[in-house]
Amino acid sequence: MSKFDDLFNDFLNESPNNKKDDSADMMSNLFKKLSNLNNFDKEGMMKELDSKLGEPDEFENYEENGVYYQKQIWNTTHGQVIKTVISDVPFKNKKTETKKTRLPLETQLEVAVKEENYELAAKLRDRITKRNEKKNKK
Repeated sequence: MSKFDDLFNDFLNESPNNKKDDSADMMSNLFKKLSNLNNFDKEGMMKELDSKLGEPDEFENYEENGVYYQKQIWNTTHGQVIKTVISDVPFKNKKTETKKTRLPLETQLEVAVKEENYELAAKLRDRITKRNEKKNKK
């Protein structure tokens, strides 16, 4: 396990018997620990993350003042993971690409209810209802 993972787990998995500091102190302590981290392998961590997530579901490419940006988006059951890559050279795919691998709305609704995310569940329910109404009008 990496040093970052250890720090993150220490930060989030404090024993319930220990009295927790207020959130500002906790964040301050975490940032202090992170700033003291030597030889942090950002590129290795990013490669590991990319391999775990697999191919992005969407790519969005932008150019501004000669700087090129590519937003890589992974759609997960818990929301989106977004990574922005910056380059001085244009990306190969100039247009936005989208892979249709998003979970069906009904499955997303089941997950939201299971996780007790009722706000998201209500939005998904409304989208399903709206979609079904459009189908019934045809």
